[in-house]
Amino acid sequence: MTRFDLHAHPIAATPPLRLAPSGWIELTPLGMLLVDLIRPNTLVELGAHFGVSYCAFCQAIAALELPTKCWAVDTWLGDEFTSIYGQEVLDDLRAWHEPRYSAFSTLLPMTFHTAATCFAPASIDLLHVDGAHGYRSVSEDFATWLPRMRRRGGMLFHDI
Repeated sequence: MTRFDLHAHPIAATPPLRLAPSGWIELTPLGMLLVDLIRPNTLVELGAHFGVSYCAFCQAIAALELPTKCWAVDTWLGDEFTSIYGQEVLDDLRAWHEPRYSAFSTLLPMTFHTAATCFAPASIDLLHVDGAHGYRSVSEDFATWLPRMRRRGGMLFHDI
């Protein structure tokens, strides 16, 4: 049996650069480790809000010099889970994101359903689903996005 050696993946010990209110702060090492292990060609996050998890993925991609293309999908209007907020949240994320990651990453301000039409079947290697957290919403996200996943792709669900 081969043992997993976390020390072979130092990216997992890298502190996240993007800090904002988020339930994902403690999970950023996991996100960065998954990027290192999966080495996705295409990464999509559904529900970026302040961008903590998404920017951690992007930080790992930049540090590892991967050829990954990334998209964060969110309306950036809020919902019952995050509360309602305005354009300032997206503006703040763009100000942080664009100078660091725009060469390989795009913020898509739209609904998850609309964004799904932008991705071909079997085109996504790593999908992080962090939108509305109710069973119905997560089930709809799963059903909509599963056909867009590569056969050996990974789906990560937060707080469901």
